[in-house]
Amino acid sequence: MHGSTSPHSASDGAGPFESHKACARKAFPRCGFIDGIECRGISREQLQRFAAFAAANCNLWPVNDQPKLGISTMSFNHLNEFLILPTTEDQDCSAVELVAEKPQSSVLFISHRWGDLLVDFLDCLTSYYRAKELREDSFMWMCVFAERQHSLQRHLAVEPSFIRALTRAEHVLQMLGRGSEYDPQSGFGPFFSRAWCLLEVSKAMELKKVVDYAVVMADGPQILVESILDQVGQMEKKTPRSTARCTRLRESTFPIEVLVTGLQLDIQAAHTAAEADHDRILKYIAGLRPDHVLEPGDMRPFQEDLRKFNARLRAELALASWFQAVQSQTDAKRLARALIGDETRTSLMKNFAYSSRFDDRQLAILAAALPSHLRHLELSFWMCSEIGSPGLRAFCKTLPQLKQLETLTLDFQMCSRIGQTGIDALGLCLPATIVSLSLNFERTHIRSVLALSKGIASLKNLRVLGLDFGGIDNIDDRQVSGISECLPPRLINLHLALRGCPYFTTLGVHSLVLGLPPDMSMLSLNFSSCDRINNDAVKWLAHKLPRMLKVLRVDLSDTQVDDAAAMLLMQRLPSALQGAKISLGNTRVSPSIQRACRKLETIRSLLVDGALRSQPAEKLAIARRIRRKSPAKRSGTTTIDTSEFSFASPTFSSKAHFTRSFSGFGDASVGPSIRFLLSLTHQTGKRGSGSAGSCLNTSIGSSGWGSEAADEGEDVDEALQIHQEDSWVIIDSFFQEKGLVFQQLGSFDQFIVYEMQRVVDAQTPIECSPQDQYNPEEKVDSKKVYVWKFGQLHFNKPTVDETDGTARILTPREARLRNLSYAAPVFVDIERKVYQVNEDGERTLTQEDNYSKVFLMRMPIMVRTEYCWLKNANDRVLTEFGECPLDQGGYFIINGSEKVLIALERMANNFVYAFAKKQPSKYAWVCEIRSALFEGSAGNSGFAVKLLTNMGSKSYCRGQLVCTCPYIRTEIPLVIMFRALGIVADRDILERIVFDMSDFAMLNACRLSIEDAAPISTQEMALDYIAKRGPTMGATRDMRIQYARELLQKELLPHIGRTRNIEGRKAYFIGYMTNRLLLGFLGRNPEDDRDHFGKKRIDLAGALVSASFTGLWRKSVKDLRKLLQRQLDKGKIPDIVECVKQASCLSQGMKYQFATGNWGQDKQGKPVRTGISQGLNRLTFMATLSHLRRMITPLARSGKLVKPRQLHNTHWGLVCPAETPEGQAVGLVKNISLMCWITLGSAQTIIEDFLDEWGVLDLMECTPDHIKTYSKVFLNGIWVGMHKNPAELRNTLQSLRRRKDIDSEVSIQQDLKNNEIRISSDCGRCSRPLYIVDYEEQKVLINNAHVDKVKKGEWEWGTLMREGLIEYLDAEEEECSMIAMFIHDLVKTKAYCKTYTHAEIHPAMIFGICASIIPFPDHNMSPRNVFQSAMGKQAIGVFGTNFYARMDTFACVMCYPMKPFVGTRSMNYLRFREMPAGVNTIVMIMCYTGYNQEDSLMLSQSAVDRGFMRAVSYRCYAAEEKFEGKKPVDEFCRPHDHRTLGIKNGDYSKLDSDGLAQPGTRILGDDVLIGRTSVLPPDMIREEVGPKKYDRKDSSILCRTAESGVVDQVMVSLNKDGYKFTKVRLRTLKIPEVGDKFASRHGQKGTLGIMYRQEDLPFTHFGITPDIIMNPHAIPSRMTIGHLVEQLTGKVGALVGCQGDATPFTRVTVKDISSRLHDMGFQRFGNEKVWNGHTGRPLTNKIFVGPVYYQRLKHMVSDKVQSRSRGPVQTLVRQPTEGRAKEGGLRFGEMERDCIISHGAAKFLKERLFDVSDAHRVHVCDKCGLFAVARLSKDTYECKLCKDAARVSQICLPYACKLMIQELMTMNILPRLTLVVQ
Repeated sequence: MHGSTSPHSASDGAGPFESHKACARKAFPRCGFIDGIECRGISREQLQRFAAFAAANCNLWPVNDQPKLGISTMSFNHLNEFLILPTTEDQDCSAVELVAEKPQSSVLFISHRWGDLLVDFLDCLTSYYRAKELREDSFMWMCVFAERQHSLQRHLAVEPSFIRALTRAEHVLQMLGRGSEYDPQSGFGPFFSRAWCLLEVSKAMELKKVVDYAVVMADGPQILVESILDQVGQMEKKTPRSTARCTRLRESTFPIEVLVTGLQLDIQAAHTAAEADHDRILKYIAGLRPDHVLEPGDMRPFQEDLRKFNARLRAELALASWFQAVQSQTDAKRLARALIGDETRTSLMKNFAYSSRFDDRQLAILAAALPSHLRHLELSFWMCSEIGSPGLRAFCKTLPQLKQLETLTLDFQMCSRIGQTGIDALGLCLPATIVSLSLNFERTHIRSVLALSKGIASLKNLRVLGLDFGGIDNIDDRQVSGISECLPPRLINLHLALRGCPYFTTLGVHSLVLGLPPDMSMLSLNFSSCDRINNDAVKWLAHKLPRMLKVLRVDLSDTQVDDAAAMLLMQRLPSALQGAKISLGNTRVSPSIQRACRKLETIRSLLVDGALRSQPAEKLAIARRIRRKSPAKRSGTTTIDTSEFSFASPTFSSKAHFTRSFSGFGDASVGPSIRFLLSLTHQTGKRGSGSAGSCLNTSIGSSGWGSEAADEGEDVDEALQIHQEDSWVIIDSFFQEKGLVFQQLGSFDQFIVYEMQRVVDAQTPIECSPQDQYNPEEKVDSKKVYVWKFGQLHFNKPTVDETDGTARILTPREARLRNLSYAAPVFVDIERKVYQVNEDGERTLTQEDNYSKVFLMRMPIMVRTEYCWLKNANDRVLTEFGECPLDQGGYFIINGSEKVLIALERMANNFVYAFAKKQPSKYAWVCEIRSALFEGSAGNSGFAVKLLTNMGSKSYCRGQLVCTCPYIRTEIPLVIMFRALGIVADRDILERIVFDMSDFAMLNACRLSIEDAAPISTQEMALDYIAKRGPTMGATRDMRIQYARELLQKELLPHIGRTRNIEGRKAYFIGYMTNRLLLGFLGRNPEDDRDHFGKKRIDLAGALVSASFTGLWRKSVKDLRKLLQRQLDKGKIPDIVECVKQASCLSQGMKYQFATGNWGQDKQGKPVRTGISQGLNRLTFMATLSHLRRMITPLARSGKLVKPRQLHNTHWGLVCPAETPEGQAVGLVKNISLMCWITLGSAQTIIEDFLDEWGVLDLMECTPDHIKTYSKVFLNGIWVGMHKNPAELRNTLQSLRRRKDIDSEVSIQQDLKNNEIRISSDCGRCSRPLYIVDYEEQKVLINNAHVDKVKKGEWEWGTLMREGLIEYLDAEEEECSMIAMFIHDLVKTKAYCKTYTHAEIHPAMIFGICASIIPFPDHNMSPRNVFQSAMGKQAIGVFGTNFYARMDTFACVMCYPMKPFVGTRSMNYLRFREMPAGVNTIVMIMCYTGYNQEDSLMLSQSAVDRGFMRAVSYRCYAAEEKFEGKKPVDEFCRPHDHRTLGIKNGDYSKLDSDGLAQPGTRILGDDVLIGRTSVLPPDMIREEVGPKKYDRKDSSILCRTAESGVVDQVMVSLNKDGYKFTKVRLRTLKIPEVGDKFASRHGQKGTLGIMYRQEDLPFTHFGITPDIIMNPHAIPSRMTIGHLVEQLTGKVGALVGCQGDATPFTRVTVKDISSRLHDMGFQRFGNEKVWNGHTGRPLTNKIFVGPVYYQRLKHMVSDKVQSRSRGPVQTLVRQPTEGRAKEGGLRFGEMERDCIISHGAAKFLKERLFDVSDAHRVHVCDKCGLFAVARLSKDTYECKLCKDAARVSQICLPYACKLMIQELMTMNILPRLTLVVQ
């Protein structure tokens, strides 16, 4: 195998050292090191050379020189110390040479990550072992990594064989063990004196092998197992339980017994272990003999723990993989650009964990971009293996420039390339301003921390310090002593982690404790796995603890400390201590210590980790007692008991003693549990103000800094109370952070980043095997199986493929102009495996290929989202791109058209609804649910429980309970369904339905159902009963029962679960549904409200595109499978790249759906929904914004139902009450309110963990008695368990949400009537932000200090959320909240109520976009606000600042728009003042000459001449050339009369030589704008048509007949096919004329009746004449008082020189405005004396005069005027055409005819209906009455039937009549005309 290479060849030569060096250089020419991460380029031959070299050196190293380090310290870090040591300047030899040169140990170190090389290396070792070349007393350490598949997907392209390592665990274990039965000499077990193997595995199959090995190989080499849970510790959101566990897992490697339950659980979850293996492993865990027969009760305590552990394990793994996937996309350049662009940023938190591409260069880029005014910096580079000392040095150089830095947190854990120079540079460069410092260098390669200690000593302001040097061998007592000497005297918080430091001893603890500052308040020390720490260290610690200490955490796990020392420490704890945790993991602790802990008065909440020294029965009893005492159900993890968190010490009860910030107490030292408990203490202290529990007042920010302590003892000063006006600062911060289309952007980003990959990952691999086609010419190998698996998706930003094959970046502007689609290419990795099927059916892998980045589709990209070129662009960049800086994005560009996806409203899934049926009906009540596995899953499964109407004893319907089941044709009796689910006994069924067995009314309602189901008495009978009613024709009974089992498991209520043994939970849930139904039937509960907005969900763009993509993806995969099978059947090896290109319908399908709005397809191919994608309304900026925030209810417009259209109470603050269209769609098309936030969804598993932590009893642990007394807990419609104290649970969850420990989107609702707590975290819920009110003090938590910070830019909206001052509530949670309308409602002495929980930020936020520009809408009648909301979208204004650079089909721009005198505060966010749509107009409300009747208006002609209401309209005409190959079909040119047929009746003189009109040319109707000719087909070029010289046909584009204007702009470009393409824009001036439509902002619309010159208009004594005269009759009936108040306010504003505030729901009154006007010398109510413009005489009455903001609407006479004298007629009936565009006439219909008949005007009637319509002359034979043939030119007439005997007459009749007669003749009906001569 290895040729003739001698293993000793390396040692022959000039000397051992030189030969070693030469051999190493020969093996590794780049002087590298041996590690799997860097071994990608190493070949098998190099590996063989290294094995030879290592074997030779094993013999040369001294035998007696034993390793200096103990086995306990031999961790992977120590391995790195030797093997992964990089070459430095003063060291020119590699790590291999160092090992060889310095004879320290006889250890062979191997570290491998990749599968193939591992097996090759084992083969090499096997051959050397057989050759007896290794010494028998050698010591081997082998490190095998077989990591999670998904965590290293990005490596697959580099090393495709990596996955194979997962299948080689058996091989490794065989090598380490006794060898195989065929070759007993192949194993290393008996050969090595000590052999250890570190296996990192995750798949259940591998874990099973490891466990089996540990069980069987009792005398083999010892194995250490490090689980993948090591990586879970990097989760952002942790539970107290998981934090403690993950810390333990990360701190040490440990024997297999530690994790054996976790490992066995994975086996159980994956269903890979056989039953026998399962039992054998369970016996091993329980310590039972192998021959012991397991009884049902033996494993019950173990199994329950295993089940819970497994559920949590799966949740954490899913979260960890998600977190890692996010981090792998990190790019420093993008972050750097964002940092430079954001000048207001004062804080930066970024987690780059697992970013393997993040190297020194990227760290330098990031460092250079840090803003100098940064105050808080938190960066994590966990496992960034490419970062080393050069990068850290570059980073440190920038630190002195951060002059204001207060908080610095750096995490370089597992960055193995960081060495001494990097940490020295950090010590020299620390800024003196730092207050909080946290550094983590765990498992790095630093030799000394003395330079860093000196740097820390220079920080005079340092209050908080966190240092983690775990796993670093060089940290010894001397270095710890240096750290303690340098601790600043003012330090109050210290966290020091030295876990696994082998040379840190008791002396180090002594020196450390002596150096602790006396005023320290928080101390966290981690000495776990330091095996030289003994009881003396604890004694020193107990005697020298600072006396002012408040919180203490000491971890002494895996040390020499025993329980006696722990007892001493507890007795010596300081009196001021308020919370502590002492961990003694793996130390046996006696029950006396447990009792002592409970008796301690100072620290009521202290528990000690560790195993109890007692019998198992006692152990369980103590655990139960502890569980009863604490809501955290497991001792040893969460060690602070919230139920007894009170302190006996009276010292600190009067005022807040402890006001310092704990901001630096990061996750490493204090977990979420302790943070939460401290916050609880903070709140209880505020409420109690002087009670024994108010001694701790801390506010620890969840981010680790930025939180400030507040003095809770002092009364809140009235000056700090905010007022309603301050709310606008808060609202400003909301819109600065979110924008106006945040719901569209966030939703689409969610789809692109997560959902799309999830759909691809859920796809099962395509398996194809060649099928014999019975064609002798084509032989196929049917024993092969081909498997294709889809992997990672890759996205580019939008590009366009030009015809020359190049790809260019595509900007939105270019896509609009060139009619392209703004879409990004998407690529996918595909893995192909080929298996050979053996005779016994087993598969053998024969070939494996990886196809990287196969083109999949072009995905339309929403503008301004993650993969758009405009993302995070500033105004300057946007202007360079030709975009409007105020444009918010949120739309797509398809074929040059802007498309918006309208949000879709639907009923929520997993909600239980109970309804009474309208009688007469078969059913009395129905309780139903739409169950969906997850949001967006394919289809949902309906389920309903129904109560039949009692129709008498002889009827089938006698009041029984029945239910429906998917795929079952008939209804199933409910009791039979329960029995099928395993609940057989009648009492058990009733307990799950009734809950209270003393409720006889409900029991009586169930009686008939129980009696009817008596014959079906067993589960098998019930299953058979159900299956018989399904599609099981001809199946055996066993098959039917199996079918029914699977049906109930997978299709019945899938949201509860589809796993095995889930039937019990489903039975509970069906019982709950039945209970809800019976409560309604008995009249105790009302029926549910279908229109309740909390029961609705909104599908945004992301959800809609996700559903569409899922359907198209499945169709594409189906087609791809067929295509691959077809090619394999033909004997070809399919080219997957070509096949994907052929089979994928994704690009075309997505484009079609966006272009047409037909969303989704059913099985018949018909669209499921229409009108989802709409063209974006670009008339005004308001119309655009409104369109982007619209949602529709998918009900038929013609439906007469009123309820869904009405405004519901729950719409408050979520849906605009005014903005809905008139007519059929009223109430069905809605717009969301300004501050409505639509949730994007958050992980359910995190909440499940918290519920588990805080005492929720699992549903399967409950008895029916619990249901009666406990409260039910629902999570996203799933009944998860019960809780004894629902109010406490709700408060706990609310506090966690306000601390951001769970997502702020989560909704928590307590239903007191039904005794339920409902928690929702799904997507699509409408919620809105509210102030949080202190329940005890009835004051909002936010105060002026917070508002000032927001004003200064120190705080943002997210900060307010994190600080717990504001939270989101949805419609469901609002129902159990008490919300104050105004802040001042709280401070009234006689308030409406004293139990407010929240307060509105501002009531004006209930309005949407269009209603927010109405001034004083609270003074108007509501229909007027509805009318204005519709008209505001039709007002002409400025739709975008880049209108000059756009070529829209139609656009209208006002020439001189003004911002209004009177506006609302909401306008600031809508940018209405920057892009207005109207003019401030002087209005007189009076009658004047009568030309303003019936909503007419009079205008000033002089004002119009000066430019009043003048607008410009743009219309775009587009055309393109076409080619067939290289031959032109359509070509731009100026048509020539002598060559071109079909010249149009237009003016061609305005065309240039290229066939296009020149800019500036005046164009009239029917003038030619674009000259274009087409090639005449050859068959058209013949004599009949014309002379042969005509070879082209005219296909020019003409201007519309009714339009005229000036050519404004001509654009010539290439379209997507590379053909010439042009757009010509025509500009038309629109001057107001009679008939044009105008409107104020109060729904007062009117048309222009007449225009008077200024000298003819009435005038005031100031000489002011009106621009508009409005009729006073428009006011009383419409009650638009807001119009009058606006006029009054505008008058005051114009006189004062300021803008009037017309925001609704403010304290401004008409009296205040009129008083202000009166003070300026005007009449109080705005009336003035006016003189007649015609006569000059004063008018008798005073006239109301003032400025009003008027809008000009798009309905203009010039666009609608229609008249005709002559013109084109229809070809068929020769009547005039219809429609203005076709120069058609006006229809004279039946009703008009009736009117003329009633007048008796017969001649006029004949003229209208006959003479000017389709009068036609025909010749008729008098004899037969048929049409005759007339040749008028020859004056001959002939009847074909009567021949010469005919007498022919000429008559006139309508052409339509003549046509009908001839059509009847074709049907063999012969109408004859009888002519009578009068």
